[in-house]
Amino acid sequence: MIRVRELLDVIDAIAPWSIAMPGDPVGLQIGDPDQIVSSVGVAMDPDKAKIGKCHEAECRALVVHHPLIYRPLTSLLNADPVHLAVRDCVHLGISLIAAHTNWDNAVGGVNDALAQAIGLQKVEPFGEGGRMGQLKIAVFVPARSTSKVIGAMSEAGAGLIGNYERCAFYSEGVGTFRPGKAARPHIGKAGKIEKVREHRIEMIVDERQLGSIVSAMIAAHPYEEVAYDVYRLEQPKLFPMGRVGSLPKSVNLEQLAEYVGLCLDQPAVRAYGRPPARIKRVAVLGGSGGDYLRAAKAAGADALVTGEARHHQTIEAEQLKIGLIDAGHRETEAPGVAELARRLAKAVDAKVVLLD
Repeated sequence: MIRVRELLDVIDAIAPWSIAMPGDPVGLQIGDPDQIVSSVGVAMDPDKAKIGKCHEAECRALVVHHPLIYRPLTSLLNADPVHLAVRDCVHLGISLIAAHTNWDNAVGGVNDALAQAIGLQKVEPFGEGGRMGQLKIAVFVPARSTSKVIGAMSEAGAGLIGNYERCAFYSEGVGTFRPGKAARPHIGKAGKIEKVREHRIEMIVDERQLGSIVSAMIAAHPYEEVAYDVYRLEQPKLFPMGRVGSLPKSVNLEQLAEYVGLCLDQPAVRAYGRPPARIKRVAVLGGSGGDYLRAAKAAGADALVTGEARHHQTIEAEQLKIGLIDAGHRETEAPGVAELARRLAKAVDAKVVLLD
């Protein structure tokens, strides 16, 4: 059993809400954060049929990739499929959660799953994507407690820089204070000025984790009153949406289209562009990713695999001398939806049902 608000927290840990693209309506769209559910459905889209399957599976929460409500509703009409889906969720008591571009941008998300599905190796991120605010905490600690406080903050999520963890800097100085009459000081006595050899510890923190990291820091700190500062950093943490890597062996454009179709169980794959005769380095972006053609070319890709290609993008692929594979919106995102269900099943105390 799990509350919907706890499910939202789990998804935030997997694919932070804050890294969704601007204006994307992710999160809880319908329902009650305090609703208790024993089963969670996962699907690509929140259409009427999928909501019915969710109800039949006795799931009272439905996590979908594509949001149901993109703009404010001014009416609820029986002739409108979106309105009908909203009505069904409310009537059946199903809480609806959308994990859209936050899951596209997340490490291990839609595009990592797509890269894995077509067997790319040495995968790297590329292109525009989500941004997360970064903070720096500076806390003053008696020298003998430095390692303990760094450890506690690190366990709570501080000090992550790229592939490195527990990153911190500390410098030595002297702290001075005079405890008041009601104080219960760890060092010194009430009314007496004290001087203590202290370390100033500095660690990077993701903005969304500030509260939990401060709590861990205070719990590990020996002082009754903890002195610390929080600074906002100019450079946010970046979460590029695209992925690029190498095929196990080089192929031509026609062979790439056939190979992608086999990997994604999609017989109707279309190929465009004028890539090199042999394609080795391939970029992927599930769903509607044709706008990333130039970024894929800049990342050294010979071809871009995506789910939608507009007419002008097929012409652009010719001009850029890059291959463009249109393998279907649903087909290129399906591996990511299945991966989200798998990740949730490992993380929540509830049954998780993949409805697609």
